[in-house]
Amino acid sequence: MKSVIFKNKSTKFFILGGILLFVLLYIFWVYSWSVQGEGLKKGRLGIDECHQCGMLLSDQRSVISILTKDNLNHDVTHHFDDIGCFLNYASTHREEKWEGLSYDFETLKEIPLTKANFEKGNYHTPMGSGWIIRKEPNSQTKSLIEVLK
Repeated sequence: MKSVIFKNKSTKFFILGGILLFVLLYIFWVYSWSVQGEGLKKGRLGIDECHQCGMLLSDQRSVISILTKDNLNHDVTHHFDDIGCFLNYASTHREEKWEGLSYDFETLKEIPLTKANFEKGNYHTPMGSGWIIRKEPNSQTKSLIEVLK
């Protein structure tokens, strides 16, 4: 069997350059998929989707973002467009420790999910659940643990 003879000497370097470029792109691709997440990310209205129902986030007062781990132990943020969507998700994932972010219904101030006070009422929410979150507790509010019981 004869060896390949290149008539143009630059062809050899072109092939080697292409192989090197392919290897570098492959290494970059593997690295970018293996990097661990950056922690909890805030939901972006009109961009991020609800993890439960798939609708775009539309009302900051009802948005909840939680931090979970995937099967490779990477941080993954899930957003919910309605507190009712989050409660449906939470009812099937009870073993999780809830680390997340929510917003006060009236002031839009950020509240850690563990300190949120949930209230069910006749409130207009994106999915019509009527659940809102308040920063300060009152006689009608419940903690997350109480709501999930």
